[in-house]
Amino acid sequence: MSEDSYTCPNNKKVAFVRHTIRKDKTGFQRDFKLYECEDCTDCPFRLDCTKAEAGVNRKLMVNERWEEQKAYVRTKLSEEETGAIYRQRKIDVEPVFAFL
Repeated sequence: MSEDSYTCPNNKKVAFVRHTIRKDKTGFQRDFKLYECEDCTDCPFRLDCTKAEAGVNRKLMVNERWEEQKAYVRTKLSEEETGAIYRQRKIDVEPVFAFL
């Protein structure tokens, strides 16, 4: 069984803590998985890794649905057929906006 965690640049474990829901100002809800580093004290990468105050461990929020969508789009954009459509779009659509 694989463990649900990440590894930080300092080789520390960033473990899953809990599921959380965030709601934006329009009321739209998004599900996230919250991860927290086991120990960020005296980390040489701290300034590059997080903006959190000293004494607070690095936290990471992952939206799995969003990550799946990004992977799907990356896959579709790397297909030859999709590339042909976008190449044709440059010829058909973009000049119209340039003339305006």
